[in-house]
Amino acid sequence: MPPSGGSLQRRAEIGLFSLGLLAPGRGPNFNQSASSLAVEAKLPSKGVSMAKAKFHKAQCVFVKPVGTWAYVEAVVPIWVKGCDEPIKISYDCGMGREFAQDELEEESAALHFNAANGIGGTWRVLRGQNRWKSAEQCGHHPHPGTHPMVVTTERDWGGWRVPGAEYDLDPYRIERQAEIIVRAPIFMKLLEEFVEYADQEPENLSEDLTKLAQIARRVVSEVSS
Repeated sequence: MPPSGGSLQRRAEIGLFSLGLLAPGRGPNFNQSASSLAVEAKLPSKGVSMAKAKFHKAQCVFVKPVGTWAYVEAVVPIWVKGCDEPIKISYDCGMGREFAQDELEEESAALHFNAANGIGGTWRVLRGQNRWKSAEQCGHHPHPGTHPMVVTTERDWGGWRVPGAEYDLDPYRIERQAEIIVRAPIFMKLLEEFVEYADQEPENLSEDLTKLAQIARRVVSEVSS
């Protein structure tokens, strides 16, 4: 038997109260027409700060619960009626669920952690504003209006970049190159550790791994010389 109208009303009230969307003792009038139905929100008390977005769409972040890098696909604000700003913000990183701010780490912070462990330095990608075209003129770019700048020091200026005309020819290729460049110290650290392992325990390497170790040893030598 389907639930009665009173039962449905009670379930709805319980759900709204559990979400904090109704003030105690002031439930909505379910007898109103659909056009005039209004739910009164329980507003935050004075002194409660509103949520501010720390990350932005298309930003590369480290997802701590998963242990991997990802791009923010959408910033998801949670609003309450009567508030001019969201009370909470979560982030969709394309991993099946949304993540809270404290579950993510911006790339520069993660790279500083890597630096402390000797695997990354402060190499990172910054977004520079285009001078040759406006965002409207380059809507086909992955990040219209900006271009990647690879910086390798604590200062957020200077660094490596390509001319605007070259970036405009194939922006996705340049974006990929920038991401590879900033991870070069990590790649080198992996090669060095692999070579060290190969030198210490050559008997444990297969023929294929021995060949890879030779290539890794040559790359490390070329960079270090």
